[in-house]
Amino acid sequence: MIPAHGWAARFNAQRGDGNPYRTTERVIAWDDDGQALVVDKAAGKLVLAAQIDGFTGIDVDDHLVSALPGGGWMGEFRGAGGTTHHEPVIGWTVLAPGLGGPLFCDDQGLFDPDPIPELIRVWHPRATGPLAPPAGSGPDADSPTPPEDGPKS
Repeated sequence: MIPAHGWAARFNAQRGDGNPYRTTERVIAWDDDGQALVVDKAAGKLVLAAQIDGFTGIDVDDHLVSALPGGGWMGEFRGAGGTTHHEPVIGWTVLAPGLGGPLFCDDQGLFDPDPIPELIRVWHPRATGPLAPPAGSGPDADSPTPPEDGPKS
């Protein structure tokens, strides 16, 4: 057995209501054949990740280490027919390798920390240059006014 550092086993799973989600478990070690071992909490032992239902593979362990408030930042999204709309950043993730990104809520109050393909860019109302607000942005139904509280950029 060889200790593993910086790796995670990825799994697809389902909530009690049937909705799918993704989850990870840290790879603790590699067995003598090079297979990933994770902790089986119920059994209190290491097991092969590949033998657990929903296993999808191994990836760099980019687990969430911190979250920061949105601080008034906004996201610009590509909509249908070439339109754009804006949503507030509810927070920022900080991942184990030091990377991170913005978090946005859906209309159900849920969020997914994975990258959003429709996201064009983030901007701040007090920024200039590439991070400046888009022309014509302002308080309307598609462009909520960002909160004034939080850290100033």
